[in-house]
Amino acid sequence: MIRTSNAWMRSMVFGLFLVALLAWSQTCHGVGPFSTDLAELAPIPQARLEGVRGSVTLKLPVPDRWEADSAVVHLKYVHSTSLLPHRSQIVVLLDGVPLAQAQLDSPLGMGELVVEIPGELLDPGYHDLVIEVAQRSTEECQDPKSPELWTVILLEASTLSLDHSLVPLPPSLGQTAEMLFDDKQPLGLDLLLVLEEPDATRLEAAAIAVSSMSVRLGYRPLHVTLAEEVDRSRDCLLMGTREYVAERLHCSLDELPAGNLGLYAEEQPTSTNATNPMGGERALLVLTGASGEELLLSARGLALFDPLPEMADIQITEVVALEVDRYASKGMLRPGSEYSFEDLGFSTRSFQGIAPVPAELSFRLPSDLLYRDNHELTLELDLSFGSGMQDSSVLNVAVNGVFAAAVGLGGQQGGRYRSFVMPLPATLFQPGSNTVSFHPVMAPLSGGACEFIQTENLVMTLSGDSVLRVPEGDHWTAMPHMGLFFQDGFPHAALPDWSETTVVTGDGDLESLAAALNIVAMICQANGLAPLGIQFAERVPEQGDVLYVGVRDSLPQDMVKDSLLVDGELLVPEQGRVRWQEGSSSEPQADRFQLAEFRSPQTGTSTWLVATAKKSSTLLQGVNVLWDPGIRSQCSGGMTVFAPSNPEDTLRVFEGDEYYLGSVNGVGVVDRYFQANPWLGTGILLCGGLILAWGLYRLLLKRKPSRSGHAG
Repeated sequence: MIRTSNAWMRSMVFGLFLVALLAWSQTCHGVGPFSTDLAELAPIPQARLEGVRGSVTLKLPVPDRWEADSAVVHLKYVHSTSLLPHRSQIVVLLDGVPLAQAQLDSPLGMGELVVEIPGELLDPGYHDLVIEVAQRSTEECQDPKSPELWTVILLEASTLSLDHSLVPLPPSLGQTAEMLFDDKQPLGLDLLLVLEEPDATRLEAAAIAVSSMSVRLGYRPLHVTLAEEVDRSRDCLLMGTREYVAERLHCSLDELPAGNLGLYAEEQPTSTNATNPMGGERALLVLTGASGEELLLSARGLALFDPLPEMADIQITEVVALEVDRYASKGMLRPGSEYSFEDLGFSTRSFQGIAPVPAELSFRLPSDLLYRDNHELTLELDLSFGSGMQDSSVLNVAVNGVFAAAVGLGGQQGGRYRSFVMPLPATLFQPGSNTVSFHPVMAPLSGGACEFIQTENLVMTLSGDSVLRVPEGDHWTAMPHMGLFFQDGFPHAALPDWSETTVVTGDGDLESLAAALNIVAMICQANGLAPLGIQFAERVPEQGDVLYVGVRDSLPQDMVKDSLLVDGELLVPEQGRVRWQEGSSSEPQADRFQLAEFRSPQTGTSTWLVATAKKSSTLLQGVNVLWDPGIRSQCSGGMTVFAPSNPEDTLRVFEGDEYYLGSVNGVGVVDRYFQANPWLGTGILLCGGLILAWGLYRLLLKRKPSRSGHAG
C-alpha cells in the first residue's frame, strides 16, 4: 500500500512474443521502418494449411506510441501442384478486410504475394493478420480432408515492414507510462539510466525502478545502459538528489518536477503547445531523494504505484509493501491448493467444428518441487457437448505436448459432465512453466457420398469453473541447474523480492552495473514482481546466495578456484556438451561471455551465479543477448559460454560439480540421500550384498554336516 495525495491501482496485461535482438539493435535508438519476418509474430516457423479451407492468424502489434504510415507484407508460400487454379486461392485479410488475393496456380508450387497495408487500417492495438486458403483438386464432390489439399506458408521467409513515427508524449505520468511500457512494442524498451553516485543503496533503488518497468513491459525486453549524462534522443531515467538532477538537466531547481517522482518537461505549455508540454517524443522520468534511503523510497513508490496518476508528478511520502512468500510470483501455484480455471486465466470457452483450435491452461510450478511417481495432479472438468456426434468424438488432454487422458463425447443425445475427475501423473509435469491443452475432435454422423455434412452441432463448452488440484510435494533439486534461474530465478529469487540474495558488482564500472541491472530486471519480469528486498554490496557476504557481475580480473580467486571459472580451453564437444580442461595455461577467448553457477565456497548451502567476461563491454553485450528467450533457454549445467556477436553458433554448455538444495520428508529421505551420494549408496548396497552372500554361505556350511549325518 502507498500513501500519497492520490491512490491508484491496476495490473497491466502481458505482452506478445519477443522479437529478435538483432531487430532491436538496428532500430532501438531511432525512428524508422520496423522490419521482421512473420515467424516473429507466431511461435512457428511455418504454417501448413490443409483441407478445402484453412487459415493462420498472426497478431500484428501497433504500439500506442507509434503513428503508422503504411506497411508491406512480402508473403512466400508453397502449395500442392494438384490444386485446380481457378478454384484455389490465397487471401490476406487485416481485421476481416481483404487486402490481396491470388490463385494457387504456380506449376512448380512456389508462390509470392506482396500485400500493401494503408496506415488508416493500422490504429494502435493488436490487429489480426489472417492468411486464408481455399483449395480444390476436383470439379466433382471434394473430400474435405484429401491429402493433396495443402499449402505451406513460409513464415520465416516472409517479411513485414512497417513505416512509422513516434507521437508526442502527453504531460501525464499515467498516460506516458501507458505508452512507454506498452506491451505492444515489438522492440521492447531501450532505457538510459543516469544515476548519482552508484553506491549500494542507490543501486538497490535503481534495480527496483528498472525492474518495475520490466514487469510493466510484460514479456518485452528492457535494455538498460548507464551513462553520466542525459541523452534526449533516448528514453531516460534520471535518479539522484534534486541538485544533481538540476545539474544534469542544466536547469534551475524550480524547473524540476515538484514531487519526487515525475516527468521533466523541457518546454512549458503555451497557447500553441498546450497539449504537449513535454516538447518531444522521448520520455525523461525523474526520481529524486535527498539521500540514498529517500531515493529508495521513490523507487519503491514507482514499483508499487500502478497505474501511475494522470498528473505530471507526485510526492511519495510512505510505502508499505506486503510480505511475499515463494509462491507470490506470477502464475506460480502453491502445492496443496486448488484453483479454478478462471483463477488461472482460462475463461469458459466453446469449441465448434470437426477439429477446432485447442485451448491451453498455463501455470508455473516451483523450480525445486519434487513429486514422487505416485503423485497426481487432478482435473475436475465441467463440460457440455452437442448432440448428433459419432461415438468416436473425444476431448483429448495433453500435458506439455504429451497425451495424458481423454473424455468421450459420443452420443446422439449430447450430454454434460460435472466435476468429471481426471487424474494426471505428476511425472508429466516439470519445474517451471507447464501447459495443459484441451483438443476436442468431434465427428459428425456419416452421410452418403457428396451429401451435405452438418457441422453446426459439433460443439463443446469447457467451463471456467473447472478445477485443478495440486498435491503437496517436497522441495529438493539437483544443482547446478542454470535453467532454473531463467525460469523463476531459483535459488536467488526463490523469494521473489530477492531478500535472500546479494548482488556484487566487481569493479563497479558503468557497463558492469548495467549488466547486473539487466539480469535482475530479466528475472523480475518472469516473476512479475519488483525486487523490493534486494541488496547490493561491494564485497562478497559471508552467507546467502550471491549474484556476482563483473569482469574476469575482478573475480575473487579464493571464491572461484574450485569452480569452472578457471583458465582453460574448449575441448571437443561430447554429445552436445563440452568439457573444460582444468589447469590449462591457455585463456578463454577475449570476446566470450561466461555465466557460471556453483555451490557457495563459504557455506555450502548457498549458490553463486557469476556473469563475467574479459571486458565489461563484452559482459554487457552478453547479458543483452540473454533477453532473447531462444538463447536463454539453452543456458544450463554449471557454465554457459558464448560470443555475444554470434551466440547461436558459439554457445557451449559445461557440466559442474553436482550438489543438492532442499529437503525431503518421510521415507523419501533415504532415497534422496542415496541420490545425492550415489557412490556411497552403491557401496552400501554392494557391502550389504556381500554380507548377505557370506551369511548364506555360512548357513549352508552348517547345514551340510547335519544332512550328511542324517543320510548315514
